[in-house]
Amino acid sequence: MKKHLLILILLFIAFITLITLCGCSVLDELEDSPPESITVDAALPAVPPVDVPTEAAPAPAPVIYSAKVPEVEPEPVRPVPVAVLSTHTPSLGQAFGFTLVGITPGAAYELIDTHFSEPIVPFVVEDRAIALVPVTTTVALGVHNLAVVEILDGERTELFSLEYDVQAVTFTRQDLTATGAMSALMTNENIIHDRTKREAARSETSPVPLWEGLFVQPLEGRISTQFGQVRYTNGVYSSRHDAYDIAMPTGTPVVAAAAGRVVLAEELYISGKAVIIDHGLWLFTYYYHLSEIDVAEGDMVQAGDLIGKVGSTGYSTGPHLHYAASIKSENINPDYFMQSSLFD
Repeated sequence: MKKHLLILILLFIAFITLITLCGCSVLDELEDSPPESITVDAALPAVPPVDVPTEAAPAPAPVIYSAKVPEVEPEPVRPVPVAVLSTHTPSLGQAFGFTLVGITPGAAYELIDTHFSEPIVPFVVEDRAIALVPVTTTVALGVHNLAVVEILDGERTELFSLEYDVQAVTFTRQDLTATGAMSALMTNENIIHDRTKREAARSETSPVPLWEGLFVQPLEGRISTQFGQVRYTNGVYSSRHDAYDIAMPTGTPVVAAAAGRVVLAEELYISGKAVIIDHGLWLFTYYYHLSEIDVAEGDMVQAGDLIGKVGSTGYSTGPHLHYAASIKSENINPDYFMQSSLFD
């Protein structure tokens, strides 16, 4: 019995060993060989064909909405005018010429300085603007700035400024003795009358120079009073003399200093028999205390033409010619115009 049991145990062990060996062999074969394909015999449902485009359809062109922009022509570049002064170092009581070249068509111009009572408006003559600038005896010495302003279509533009340096002049003192009859002429009524006549005479001027070259001496003789002298009458300050006094006998011919138009020819209370000539650009010359007047208002005269004769009419201490010059109402030294023509 025990013998049979032992045999069964040995057989069981042999069987297990055999199965183990066979299983390892099968696994090795499965690992070494690829799996076989699986065939499915079941019929699949038919799928309808789909049309696939071979090329992508072009995108529709975008619609662009734009306003028509008008063509704008470029604004022309305006050249800046060039200014010329006849001198940059005027003395007290003198004047200088101003010329602006390359002006803008249709534009007006102004000259501005701190000592001007009002702007100076140059006259447009052909392709330039010109003016006379007075430097009175009361202007501060030293450097001044003359601003040049352009006015176009209502707009004001300061183009630039020019420097000029006012030089000093020494003015001497003069003492006069006036009689009672002379003093009686110096009433407010007479002063206002003569001033009103002068202002009316120089209310207009020629927009172009009526003279050429240098002025001439209207009367040769002794200079009894210099321009700018400080006058004391009967020991009391009376005025600064704004002219030359040239002493000569009564009846001596007096001539026009330069070409121009006579704007006054009549007798005044203080100035006596008087002639005023407009030379253009607000430049006037004055001839006072004449004994005779040989021209009439409105006459055109040339340099050297007879306009009157020396006298002692009006407020005068003796026969002489009171010869004066002004730019508008600003008195200047008339001698300067015999030295400079200002627009050469």
